[in-house]
Amino acid sequence: ERDLELLAGLQYRSCCYGIHVVARRSYGFDGTYDNSIYFQLTLDGLARFDSGVDSLLREGIAGYDARP
Repeated sequence: ERDLELLAGLQYRSCCYGIHVVARRSYGFDGTYDNSIYFQLTLDGLARFDSGVDSLLREGIAGYDARP
């Protein structure tokens, strides 16, 4: 009767950069909820600063495919 995991997110893409923000709430073995926020900044052609957003979404959402 409890949600094991909830995901909510926003994404913005332009020609030069992209931003992803994902909020996650997961139910732990100790009976409490763990809340976290993931942030990803992509600078096209330069760098990517990532907290695991793509892997989190691939594992949490069946059929998820991160598009470049």
